[in-house]
Amino acid sequence: MAETTDIALIKKDIKYLIASVDEIKDTLNCIDKKYVQKIEFDLVNKEQNKRIDKMETMINRIIWGVAIFVLSVVGKGLLDLVITVKASQ
Repeated sequence: MAETTDIALIKKDIKYLIASVDEIKDTLNCIDKKYVQKIEFDLVNKEQNKRIDKMETMINRIIWGVAIFVLSVVGKGLLDLVITVKASQ
């Protein structure tokens, strides 16, 4: 009688362990679906960084272009003023 009880308890424990393992597997599968894999994240992040670098480069070029334009306009204005002042003397 004790052996059949022991076997029944062992079977019950095995079923419980199998159910627990299946629950863990399901949880891990849900986590895999919810979270992006590191490789995908790195690829997306790499592409975003390329776009950000391109935008920064474009903005820097625009700023430098505007600064050069302003300096050339101011320089031409000063040159015209010097020429006008010298011509009037």
